[in-house]
Amino acid sequence: MEANYWVIGCGNDCDGYNSGSVAPFEYEEDAYKYADLQNEWSDGISYYVITSLDTLRNYCDDHMKDWKNYITIKTTSI
Repeated sequence: MEANYWVIGCGNDCDGYNSGSVAPFEYEEDAYKYADLQNEWSDGISYYVITSLDTLRNYCDDHMKDWKNYITIKTTSI
């Protein structure tokens, strides 16, 4: 499945650390639920939903991640 939404983490945690985080989602509602949950328990990092591939690329470049790892959603079967 292709990702249409991404949740990214911005800022620093209480230790001043942020290696960047990206979570891909197919559906907007799922992305916002995930971001809200992460923000509820965050110790300094803020989580945002983005929809732009350009923003994803720039974020990944800034955090030394390969944006291509987040354009599809990996599913697992039990």
